Amino acid sequence: MMRTNGDSLAEYMFPVIPDTIPGVYVINYGLTLVGSRQVILWGEGRNPAEPDAASRPFQSVFMRVDFDGNVLSGPRFWQLHPERDRRMTDAVTDKEGNMVFGYAWWKEGQGYNRGIFRLDNTDSITQVAGEFFEYFNSFDNPALTMDHEGNFITILYQASIPITNTFAVDIPNVVKFDPNGNEIWRNYIRPNDFDKWDGSEYLFEGIKRMNVCRNNDILVCGNIFIVDSFPLPGTNTWVKSGAPSSFMARFSADGEELWRHIIVHPQPDGKLGYNGLHNISEAPDGSIIVSGTLQRVYIGPRINDSWVMRLSPDGCLNESCDHVGRYWMFPDVATSTDDRMASESLTLYPNPGTTWLRWHSPASMTYPVRYSLTNLQGIQTETGYIQSPDAAQLNTDHLPAGMYILTMTDKSGRRYVGKWVRIN
Repeated sequence: MMRTNGDSLAEYMFPVIPDTIPGVYVINYGLTLVGSRQVILWGEGRNPAEPDAASRPFQSVFMRVDFDGNVLSGPRFWQLHPERDRRMTDAVTDKEGNMVFGYAWWKEGQGYNRGIFRLDNTDSITQVAGEFFEYFNSFDNPALTMDHEGNFITILYQASIPITNTFAVDIPNVVKFDPNGNEIWRNYIRPNDFDKWDGSEYLFEGIKRMNVCRNNDILVCGNIFIVDSFPLPGTNTWVKSGAPSSFMARFSADGEELWRHIIVHPQPDGKLGYNGLHNISEAPDGSIIVSGTLQRVYIGPRINDSWVMRLSPDGCLNESCDHVGRYWMFPDVATSTDDRMASESLTLYPNPGTTWLRWHSPASMTYPVRYSLTNLQGIQTETGYIQSPDAAQLNTDHLPAGMYILTMTDKSGRRYVGKWVRIN
């Protein structure tokens, strides 16, 4: 446990089962704060009390502890049906201080099912909502959250788009249930275009996380696969399907989709690099904080850098949202958390300048390079690729006077940074 400033309050270890039987163990996926200064540790594992435990299916596991490090109950092993394919997906605390969790399982003869369950203060488990049959074939999703009125919001997937019945594969529905499990509303996250061969211009890999704003709006984030080729806003670059890209959206408390953005990370070869969005939440000032991992432009083994970004309530880097087109290129203004991303100085000329910005290419720079030009407010004004040293210049005639920062990432992942002043 830690204070809000990061200072340690206490550290406890809870041996769940003896480490004496090969193949019999427990994995902790998360913890949930509940009433009376208690915590539920939850995950999955094999029950050592069962015969031939090492070959038995995994079950959900719960352990209740308090803030003083005492084990109050558990470990409790639980499964809804004796199926091998099952998993808890996420958990919240209801207004009575009970743990409520999402649960997915394969039901023989029917298919994948999801439901919402409650673990009360006596460790009894009851079903709140479900069973919901769906087509999505992963137990890692969906997320679960709760609004300020005690309603639960989760994701259910379907195989066709409402109204058109176009087959699109894994279309997510945001669904709200009241505390008793009655459905209040649902709204699907629509694709960009109904005219594509599969009904969409992207395929969802999964919705990773949801959080509720102070006004009960719902923030959603996850990953998608782009399935068409498209131009990047403000550039002459076309990219096509590659690794997963980031997706985020905001729904009103009544279920209306307010906005959604797709953030792509193009590579020099025209394919998309990996860009995973893992969490999204509202800050006290109403801005939105998102975090994830980004594939570095790198030759050799792939390296992912962690990132965090503050956006406007509309999910934009600036209030006008003028950098967002059909797809939004991941901005180079983000600062890598990897200390290995040291940058080299870049000599820019003429400096100050007017119509053109040019640079001397260091001997270590390997083309093509990706560039990003930002002003002192952190707003990205230009971005794209330069294919060779012969094209080492940018037309800046349209830019207002001021100081700018040019950041470049070359083919080998090296970064170069230079400052430049535009005058009238």
